[in-house]
Amino acid sequence: MLKLFISYSHKDTDLKTRLQSHLNVLAREHDISIWTDLQINAGDEWDPAIMNNLESSQIIVLLLSVDFLNSKFCMARELESALDLHDSKRSLVIPIILHPIPAYNYVFNKIQTLPPPAPTGTNAGIRAMSAWDNFDVACVEVCKAMDTSILAARQGFLKDLNKCNIDFRYNEIEKAVTEGEILKGCHLLMDFCTDFSPKNVGFKIKAKSITGTFQSITKDKKDDVTQLTMLIEMIFKLLEDVRQEPVQIPDRTPVNNLNAVPV
Repeated sequence: MLKLFISYSHKDTDLKTRLQSHLNVLAREHDISIWTDLQINAGDEWDPAIMNNLESSQIIVLLLSVDFLNSKFCMARELESALDLHDSKRSLVIPIILHPIPAYNYVFNKIQTLPPPAPTGTNAGIRAMSAWDNFDVACVEVCKAMDTSILAARQGFLKDLNKCNIDFRYNEIEKAVTEGEILKGCHLLMDFCTDFSPKNVGFKIKAKSITGTFQSITKDKKDDVTQLTMLIEMIFKLLEDVRQEPVQIPDRTPVNNLNAVPV
């Protein structure tokens, strides 16, 4: 089952709720679970709950509005992390223009937004959903376009969801190591560092060093249990370091793409 994360400003809750009613139908057809911050349980810490669910989602919907742009958490945390997941092809990010926003060079401009321009009525050509004569019609058009995007993504980078799942990959390495296939575990560890922490060169250097050390032990045919035990401990330490490292926020140069914002 895919997970869809909705990023939005709480000031847009009413329209988000109406759109989500339509998304629920889409989700049922595609076997998708939808997560929003309204599902955080009493007593849970909201920041890690939100970020953990965002980072484990294969589809991330951004509901754009002036309030979204003015929200430090939406822009500096959710949006930046979503774009990092998009860049590493771990998630499909879909920006949706909920309310009209100024036409500036936003970091999300490189991604095609929804909805398409309103086809008819007094606001023909307008992108923002709230400016359409009928908001429900705008919701239908958004879901229709998302249906196409999700189907395409399933045939593309979402085809093998296990490769996007950090826990699956962790367990894959753990199994190789515990079953004595250390070299296989080392190679998987290199891929793990590359896929889940592409900007931290230090992790990849450590993984390469661990691989080299194991190959040296094997070549010399040493039966050094102590050294091998230390090597395994280093593998699991690096796994934990990668898994717990927050998603890196890259330097981003905004793209001038006015097709991504409403006129």
